[in-house]
Amino acid sequence: MSDRKIIFEIAAVYTAVIIGAGFATGRELISFFLRYDKFAIPGLLLSGALMVLVGFATLEICRTKKITSFDGLLNYVAGRYVGGLIKFGAAAFLFVVFAAMLSATGALGAQLFGLPSFAGSLGMVILCFAAFSFDLRGLVRINTILAPVMIVGSIALGLYAYFADTVNVFASTGSIVQYNWAISAVLYASYNMVAAISILSAMSHSIRTSKTAFLGTFLGSGAVTLIALSLALGLSRGFDVVQTYQIPFLRLVEDYGNIVQWSYVAVLAAAVYTTAISNGYCFYTSTLGKLSAPSWILKAGMCVAAFVFSQIEFTRIVESIYPAFGLVGLLLAAILVITLVARAD
Repeated sequence: MSDRKIIFEIAAVYTAVIIGAGFATGRELISFFLRYDKFAIPGLLLSGALMVLVGFATLEICRTKKITSFDGLLNYVAGRYVGGLIKFGAAAFLFVVFAAMLSATGALGAQLFGLPSFAGSLGMVILCFAAFSFDLRGLVRINTILAPVMIVGSIALGLYAYFADTVNVFASTGSIVQYNWAISAVLYASYNMVAAISILSAMSHSIRTSKTAFLGTFLGSGAVTLIALSLALGLSRGFDVVQTYQIPFLRLVEDYGNIVQWSYVAVLAAAVYTTAISNGYCFYTSTLGKLSAPSWILKAGMCVAAFVFSQIEFTRIVESIYPAFGLVGLLLAAILVITLVARAD
């Protein structure tokens, strides 16, 4: 496989895993960035820089030490006991994100069609179960197909929303403590890296040079940051109106006509699906995949459990549960960067 193809696959998977439903809906952008007013853009840039650093550290350590799995990576950088604790926290978060994507689909169906929230979640979990019949290569292929759609579509929609309105950008939110913007940005980057690190470690066997590792993570993080900036600019135009919705960006584009609205729905569906299958796959391989029962039974059980958990409101998952796992991601990210610096060949 050529280096260019490897770089593209890394960037596509990185983008697909991180963008997620909370990101594409605008919910995470409001909760972690836009609520900090003029510090939203510095926060997004800080998150992007951290994603490049941690992603490169993951691939470079795996490349130089011939590590090809998440378990192997944790054992090397954290040891048996600390690595075991991180693995437990990471596995729990992978499951939460998988369920959150189902919850987001339920919220989409409710906000768009007035359907019961479980209807959209049920449809998405069926599609995910079908995708789990493929291995990592199938997962990578799905992500490489859908990632360009998400990148181009998200940037175009965000910029369209920005130029279509004339409301003041980043109107003050009043009670927010402004110096917390950096903490919020670090937590956002940290918890989003958990699934990304898991998948990157499994992809590392094909990487031959540091340049390939860096370019793949740089382009992936760059794409995520551009998407975030575009969507944030669009959301800032209608912040006061959309901030309380589970899917803020959908509420924003409802006023722009059917073409814009359905284009956004397509982009959001791609973001939800790629993130759901990526996190679900990582959870399965790191936990259930090691059991002796038939794989389809284990995958079906995982999907049923995630569907039940997905009945928690999507906004509550993003604002209350996600940040708690940021500490797990932050610890893992710090260990990876320290290991890269301390044990560099």
